[in-house]
Amino acid sequence: MDWIKKHYDKVVLALAALAFAVCAVMAFMNFKALEDVFNLEEVKEQKQKIHEPPMELLQDAIKLVKAPLQWGLHSGSLLVSRLYILKDEKLIDPIESDTPIHPPIPNKWFIEYNVDYTIPGILNVDLRGTGFTVLEMWRAGLDPNGDKVPPLSTKLYLKSFVSTPFRIKFTGSPDDGETFMINSQDVTRTQFLKIGDMIEAGKDAEGKPRKPIYKLISFTPKTTVINEIETDISELIIENTETNKRITLVTGKDVNDPTSEAEFFYKIDNSTFTVKIDGEFHLHPDKETRYKLIDVSETEATILNIKTQEKIKIPKMQQ
Repeated sequence: MDWIKKHYDKVVLALAALAFAVCAVMAFMNFKALEDVFNLEEVKEQKQKIHEPPMELLQDAIKLVKAPLQWGLHSGSLLVSRLYILKDEKLIDPIESDTPIHPPIPNKWFIEYNVDYTIPGILNVDLRGTGFTVLEMWRAGLDPNGDKVPPLSTKLYLKSFVSTPFRIKFTGSPDDGETFMINSQDVTRTQFLKIGDMIEAGKDAEGKPRKPIYKLISFTPKTTVINEIETDISELIIENTETNKRITLVTGKDVNDPTSEAEFFYKIDNSTFTVKIDGEFHLHPDKETRYKLIDVSETEATILNIKTQEKIKIPKMQQ
């Protein structure tokens, strides 16, 4: 007993070693029992097997990474309500409603071309200072914010017609187209002429005969029924031998002198100018395109695009 007291540390160490040995034996026994229960060898074999991943799921995942989901298109804002317009005591949704805010232009046109439909009188607004309104651009089928504009001739109006009666008048044919009766303000008597003859031009202030310039070219017999009465409207064509300008004379009717003039109003720059028949002109700012006045009356004028040979009717300006 005395030895144990003197060497208690060795005794404690020996007891600890014995306890450790007992624990080791118990752990070994428990591990063997665990192996029998779970069949660890089979588990090891399963771990060694490598299975192919599901390729379809993998490919779908790759596609999502390359093309991630996006927000769909939205005509308005995600955070702000759509704009509604109050018209005739009714709320109009410009996006969905078929009721035009500014007739005759449909609402979708304003939205498509980003034109502010909330502006009162937007139809008469010139958005880019071209001289053409929103309504005119819509009628021409053009983008109001684009570079193209309607033809400049659409801004041209006939302001007035300055007519000068022609001094020569065709009064008829006494022998069915062989001879033609011509009256002239420069000659007191009636002239009886045939195709190819020159029309006398009278005398000047000194009493000397003037040089004849008009020649008979062709004749076309025509009739029409007016108030149940057959009326002669035959046409005699004469030509100015100096200018080669031809004039059609109708039986018994006065015609306008080739020197008649048309006064135009050009709305682009609010200018007024006068053009004689057969006179040429251009419309600002296009100096390349030239036009010719080929006919004019009290109600309209006809001009010719010299380059394209297109005939264009110019309406009378409304007072």
